[in-house]
Amino acid sequence: MDDITVEGRRRVLIRAHVEQIPGDPYARPWNIWTIFCELQLNRSARTDLSVSPHNIDFVHVLPGFDSLNDTKAWFLTDVGVDQEQDDTLDVSLLPHDFYLAHYDSEKSEWTFVKRPELTNEYRQYFRRWHWGR
Repeated sequence: MDDITVEGRRRVLIRAHVEQIPGDPYARPWNIWTIFCELQLNRSARTDLSVSPHNIDFVHVLPGFDSLNDTKAWFLTDVGVDQEQDDTLDVSLLPHDFYLAHYDSEKSEWTFVKRPELTNEYRQYFRRWHWGR
C-alpha cells in the first residue's frame, strides 16, 4: 500500500507540465489533484468539512500554475486538514510525498511516478505555504 493512502497529515507535491492539465488554466491545481486522487488514491478529492471534518484535502495555488507556455509547475496539496487550524505546526516536519506527473496523449492517460523523499531545501521552500490555508 502506498504511504499516501494511510490516514493522517501529509503534503503531496506533484510536478507536471501545465499544458497537459485539462480545463481552464485557473482550475489546474484542482484538476490535477482530482486526477491524482482518482488514479493514485482510488478516491474522490475530499473538500467538504461537514462530511469529513478531520480529513479534507487543501489544494494550494503556487506560482506558474496558470502559464500559457509549456512549462512545468509545482502543485501542492495538504492531506488530512481538519477544522481547527494549528498555527504552530511546522509543516517541514510532516511527511512529503513527491510525484512526477506525465500525460500520454496517444493513450489519453496519466501516470504519476513517486520520487524519493524531498531534500530539506525543498521542505523549507514549501514551508512558505501554511498548513491548510
